[in-house]
Amino acid sequence: MSSLLTSLDKITKEAVVAVNNAADLHSLEQIRSKYLGKKGKLTDFLKKLGTLDAAQRPKAGQAINLAKEKLISAIDSKLEIFKAAEIK
Repeated sequence: MSSLLTSLDKITKEAVVAVNNAADLHSLEQIRSKYLGKKGKLTDFLKKLGTLDAAQRPKAGQAINLAKEKLISAIDSKLEIFKAAEIK
């Protein structure tokens, strides 16, 4: 399970960097889809939960949910920046 959490941490950091480097709304949406979409990288982690031992699932599920929340928060923050720039 530690390899799963290591991979999750790596993907989360990669995603947040991508969000921070997004140049426009279109690229931000592509990043959201790449990581949170139906076939997204973080979504794949949720699908792997079923393969873990029952004792490991709660901790892994919590880590995945925290990663998703962190990414959604980063996307929302970047979206606000884009909206503020449009208003000016």
